[in-house]
This record gives sequence, structure tokens and C-alpha cells, in this order.
Amino acid sequence: MSTNTALADRNSALTERIVQEHSAARDGLPSSVVSADRRRRAIEALAAKGLPTARDDSFKYANLRPVEKATFR
Repeated sequence: MSTNTALADRNSALTERIVQEHSAARDGLPSSVVSADRRRRAIEALAAKGLPTARDDSFKYANLRPVEKATFR
């Protein structure tokens, strides 16, 4: 498996985990901070586009390892 394929698989798995954890927690999230509709659109965009990679210039030096370790519950 190439490095790019491994990164893409890890990114995809992380994206899926975030979407699943959001789904489990969404009913308990306060709408006073961010509306449920805005959260729904954001999570749909994440599911469709995935997380940024080093190929995205704006995120070239972003380290997503802390996101991998975090849980969203």
C-alpha cells in the first residue's frame, strides 16, 4: 500500500468516526451555540468532502493527529 493510499484510508476512517460520533451526540448539543441546521450542513459537507489533506494548500502544514486522538461525545 502506498503512503498516499494509507493516508487516504486513515482520513476516510477518521471522517467516518467523526460523523458517527456526531450522530450519537447531536441531540444533546446546545443549539444556542450553533444551530442544529448549521451543524447538519457542516457534518454533511465533512461526510461528502472528507478532512483536508496535505495536498490542500490551506492545510498543508496542519497536523490532524490530535483530531485522531480526540473523541466527540
